[in-house]
Amino acid sequence: MKKLTIRYRRRLLYWANKRSRKKNSGTAKFGYVLSADRFDQVRLPSNAIQMPKVFCLVQNTEQTLSFLEKTRQRLLAPPLSGTRSLAAHVTGKRKNKSAPRWIGPYVDFTTIEFISPAAALVLAAEYHRAVLLKEQSTKNISRLFLVDVHKWKANVIESLIEVGFFELLKITEGVQAPEEGDRKILKLRSGSRNQADEVDGLLNSIEEMFSGVGLNANDACFELNGALGEAMENAVRCAYPTEISFGRPHVSKWWMTGSLSKAQRQMTVAIYDQGVSIPGSLSSWQLYGGFLNRFLRKFGMARDSADPRFDGDVIALAIDESVTSTGLQKHGKGLGHIKAFIDSCSAGSLLIISRQGMYIYEKGKPPLTYNLPIRLSGTLIQWNVVI
Repeated sequence: MKKLTIRYRRRLLYWANKRSRKKNSGTAKFGYVLSADRFDQVRLPSNAIQMPKVFCLVQNTEQTLSFLEKTRQRLLAPPLSGTRSLAAHVTGKRKNKSAPRWIGPYVDFTTIEFISPAAALVLAAEYHRAVLLKEQSTKNISRLFLVDVHKWKANVIESLIEVGFFELLKITEGVQAPEEGDRKILKLRSGSRNQADEVDGLLNSIEEMFSGVGLNANDACFELNGALGEAMENAVRCAYPTEISFGRPHVSKWWMTGSLSKAQRQMTVAIYDQGVSIPGSLSSWQLYGGFLNRFLRKFGMARDSADPRFDGDVIALAIDESVTSTGLQKHGKGLGHIKAFIDSCSAGSLLIISRQGMYIYEKGKPPLTYNLPIRLSGTLIQWNVVI
C-alpha cells in the first residue's frame, strides 16, 4: 500500500478539523421536521426558501406568483434526506438513528404574516400535486415535510388547516385545529371529473355549510349551481385537453374550498385547476369568432393565443362575449354564468386569475383587468359574496 505523504496527511487533518468545528460550533442551526410519519430534530441549512410576508395573489401578486413558480419544481426534487432514505432502502445500510439528520433547502413558512384563502388553496394544490407525483415515482420513500411548524404564525396555521393543507400531506398529529367559532369551513375537495354527481356533492356540502350557521341556502345556491358547474367544466373538460403537451407533469385535477360567516353573511368559494388556462383554451370555444372580433376592435390586431401580454383583457372580452351572446345580461352561459352569480347576490366580487391575466369584478362597478408579468399555472376562480 502506498504511504501517504506528510503534505497530504496535513491536508486530510485540516479538512477533518474543519468539519468537526463546523459540526460542533454553537452557530449550527437546528429545527424540527414534521411529515406524515415522523417528527425529528434536524440540522437546518442556511439557504432556506423564504415565503413572502404577504402571501396573497391580489395584495402581493408578483412575489406570490414568483414563489409559486420557483417552488413548483423544487417540491418535486427529492430532499437530501429523501435521497438518503432511498439509498438506505436499496442498500439496507442506515446511519446512527440517534444522530440529528441534516436536510437540504426547505420552504420556510415562518416568514409569512398573512396568507389569503385563495393563495392558500393554490399552495395546497401545488403540494397535493407534488405528493401525488412523488407517490408515483418514489413509492412514498421521499415524503414532503414541513419545518418548525411550532414557529408559524397562528393565523397562517389556521388558514392552512381550513383548506386541508395538512391533510393533503397526511399529517394528522402535531398541528392543533383552532376553534371553529362563527365560520363554517368547506374542507378542500379535489376531483378529476365534471359530472352531475360531482356538482351535486359540492352543492350538498355548501348547503350543509349554510345550515351549520342557521342560514337557508336556497336563495344563493340556484345561481351557484350554474356558476360552479361552468367553473368545473372549464377546470376539467377544457383545462386538460389530451392533444396539448404541457411540458411539465400534471395530475388533471381541480381543487375547491369555501367558507361562510353567519355574522357577516359572507360566503367565499374558490376553485382552481393547473390546466392550459382560459386564454390558452379559447381557440376551441364555440364563441371564439365573436371573441376575436372584440379583440380586433379593441387592439386593432389579430390575436396570438400564445402571447400572454393581453391575458387580463382576454378574460374580460371572453366574459363579455359569453354574456351578450345569449341576449340575457344576467344569465349568459359559459363564463358569463360565472359572473352572473355575483349579480344575483346583494353584494360581492369575482376574482379570476388565469395564465398571466387577472380579472376582478365587484357588483355595480366596472371590471378591473391586469396583465401580469408572471404566470399562474392554470386558472383560479373565487367568488366572495354577501347573501
